[in-house]
Amino acid sequence: MLLADVICVARKFVIPLVMYRWSSYTKFLSSCDCSYSYSSPVGDCHYFAIAKKWTKLQTHALRIIDKYPHLVHQIHYEAILENKVNVVQHLYDFIGERRFGGIKRQASVLFMKPAEDLINQSKHGRESLKACCLSYQFQNLHRGPSFAKNQNQKWKHQNDGLKEEEIQLIESVAHQIMAKLGYKPHLVGVKTQPTIFSDHDFAIFDAINKKGIERMYEQLKRENPGDFHRRQHQAEILQFQPTLIDESKWIADRFVKLSADEAISSVFLSQEEFAQRLTKEPSQSFDLSNHRHCRFGSATLQGYYPEEQNMINQDRSLIKTLDCKHNARSIWFSVFDGHGPYGHLCSEYVASNIVELFEKHACSSITTHKALEKAHQGAHKILTSNHDIDTTQSGTTAATILLNDNTITVSNVGDSSCILGYREFDNKMGAKLLCKAHTPLRADELERIQRAGGLVMTTGQRDGVEPLHQNWTTDNPPRIWSPSKRKFPGCGFTRSIGDNVAHTLGVTALPETIEHTIGSQDHVLIVATDGVTECEFYLFFSYC
Repeated sequence: MLLADVICVARKFVIPLVMYRWSSYTKFLSSCDCSYSYSSPVGDCHYFAIAKKWTKLQTHALRIIDKYPHLVHQIHYEAILENKVNVVQHLYDFIGERRFGGIKRQASVLFMKPAEDLINQSKHGRESLKACCLSYQFQNLHRGPSFAKNQNQKWKHQNDGLKEEEIQLIESVAHQIMAKLGYKPHLVGVKTQPTIFSDHDFAIFDAINKKGIERMYEQLKRENPGDFHRRQHQAEILQFQPTLIDESKWIADRFVKLSADEAISSVFLSQEEFAQRLTKEPSQSFDLSNHRHCRFGSATLQGYYPEEQNMINQDRSLIKTLDCKHNARSIWFSVFDGHGPYGHLCSEYVASNIVELFEKHACSSITTHKALEKAHQGAHKILTSNHDIDTTQSGTTAATILLNDNTITVSNVGDSSCILGYREFDNKMGAKLLCKAHTPLRADELERIQRAGGLVMTTGQRDGVEPLHQNWTTDNPPRIWSPSKRKFPGCGFTRSIGDNVAHTLGVTALPETIEHTIGSQDHVLIVATDGVTECEFYLFFSYC
């Protein structure tokens, strides 16, 4: 290769960008920005320091490439300039499928973005546009082919290019690594021998470099304060020595050094943070027959995801006294667990309309069970017909208890729950589910999905990295996938309201319903989304 390639590499970005790929995880070895720009210096400001740092990084990279070639992907800066789409395509081919929808827990919906979507996002996405303001290097990546051609020839410019003594210095330091990376030196080994530098030379280079950095920082402070602070932080990070971390040992060592209170506070929200995320509705009460009393209320806690701390709470609750004359003293209690990009809109919309649909049917001569079925199916129909809400891969569950004096009717769509707390004969409290979750782990639900043409597999099976079987567990649950090439919707439920794509694969909005008479030992009812163990949402009733 021409020296143009070498200078682009050494003066723009350290190449290769080394990536580790292990199982379904991808880890990046941070590249060191020890480059030099003609219009504004970046990082070090003397060619000796630049070449030394570049050579050190590439030595580590080559060691990894030699030992684990199948785990490494190399990206050259000049290749990015010449054909960004092609480079990004190969990068995503190397990384493999990208999953979206779940972070710290099993998400209700999990789907794969195709490479073309990811490439477009890398060019025009929010992070890409934001990065353009940071430095000349990022701005260059948004420029066209003519810029790339000129950039690769810039080192030859008669006035602004490199002098032969500068090329000699760079190649004297870096010629061996350049050869291993496939770059052809311009002078060393071709016309000249590498220069041997003395300690006195090193001291002079270091002094020049330090003064250059000081001038660069002062200039950068004035011209681009944001870029200045970014580079300061980067410089601090680059001072750290790399360490191979055993994650489990690191966690154990870290917590051994903390007191109990410190360990808890480092993992969990503080009382103040918890209170800010918690929303409660005032409790209410009324009398039942047989001299019993019912007290009820609701609460919701915004989920905590360290990477996205302001994630929208998609859960909704509904408590309403029914007006239908055939359901005197009836109260409706529901929770709705939204999922997908617009799950919060879906759960809000269903919560606002489902009771009205139920009352319309309940006031006719049909049974309560039939009225509940029609209400949920009707809610699905009007939600998916609403052009203001995209239900392609968004929807909601619905768990409901209809209380009519001492009789409750339970209906469920999805994987939310209704739980009964009762007092046992030894006066201890027991609990049982009043409804079953709708997931592919149920044989009847699995049969319906497969009959409709849906694929039921774990994410590993869909990726082709896990053998096909049906010995699924809750730790690695199966999901519903389209048989098409695109891997979606990836939903973990078999019934929902909304979710247009999933409903073409056998998912239904038809609820399962049961009836239960409140006994003398029944004391508590809980209607909860599947995150109840993470304190996301619950409704409670207590009887005394």
